[in-house]
Amino acid sequence: MIKSIKVLASAVLVSSVILSSVGCTKQNLSDKVTESNLNSVVSDYTQIYNYYEKLRVALVDIDKIKQSGEGETNLKKLQSEVETNLEKVKKLDYDYINLYEAREYLEDCYKDVKKASEKALSDEKNYNSSIVDFKEDFAEFKQSMALARKDISSIRGGSVEIEDNQVPVTNEETTDENSSGALDNVIDSAKDRIESAALSDDLKKAIEENAYLSGQEYRANGGTEADAEKKAKEMFAELENDNPIDASQKSAAESAYVSAFKKGFDEYKK
Repeated sequence: MIKSIKVLASAVLVSSVILSSVGCTKQNLSDKVTESNLNSVVSDYTQIYNYYEKLRVALVDIDKIKQSGEGETNLKKLQSEVETNLEKVKKLDYDYINLYEAREYLEDCYKDVKKASEKALSDEKNYNSSIVDFKEDFAEFKQSMALARKDISSIRGGSVEIEDNQVPVTNEETTDENSSGALDNVIDSAKDRIESAALSDDLKKAIEENAYLSGQEYRANGGTEADAEKKAKEMFAELENDNPIDASQKSAAESAYVSAFKKGFDEYKK
C-alpha cells in the first residue's frame, strides 16, 4: 500500500513538472471584461501600466549612461530599482487573461532590461542583444495590453484609440525626452549597432579566404596546432593594420579570420 502511494505521488510530481515545462497557465482565468469585473480590470490595468512606465524611464536613463560611458553610481541605483520592481512584478496576480499574460511579458521585459543594465558599460554586444530581446517581449506586452483596452472599451464605450490615449501614467510631467519616442530611439540604436557590427558577405568572404590560405601556409611551414589561434590573431592584427576595419566590425572580423585560419590549418594536406 505504501509503495503504491509513493508511486502515485511520484507520478503526480512528474505530471506537475511536465505541465510547468509547457507553460501551463493559472486556472479559472476570465477571458472577458464584464460590468461586474470592469473596475477590477481597470485597476489592474493601471497597476501593470505603472510598472511598465517605471521600466521605460529606467531603460531610457540606462541607455544615456551607456552612451556617455560614465555614471556607474547612477547605473547601480537604476539596477537596484529595476531589480526591486522586477520582484514586485513577479508577485502581481491577475484573474483576467490579457492582463495575466501582459504581466508575464512585462516580467520578461524587466529581465531583459536587468541584463542590459549589467552590460551597459562593459559589453556592448550583449547590451545590444538584451535590448533586442526587450523589443520582442515588449511587442507581446503591448499586444496583450491592447487587447485589454479593447475589452474595456467594449463595456465602457468609446474607441480603442480613446482608451489608448487615456492610459494612466505615473508621472504627469513626463518629458518628451522620456516619452515613448525615446524608448523607440533606444531600441533603434541597438539594432543599428548590431547591423553596423555585422560583416558584409563580401568582406567576410575575403577575410575567410585570406585566413584559410594563411592557415594552410602556417601548417606547411611547420606551425603547430597549439599556437594556431595565437598566430591567427597576430596575422589578423597585421592585416587589419594594413587594411583598417571599422571599429564596430573589428570583433566580428577577427572571429571570422581566426575560425577560417584554424579550418585551413586542420584541412591542410601535404
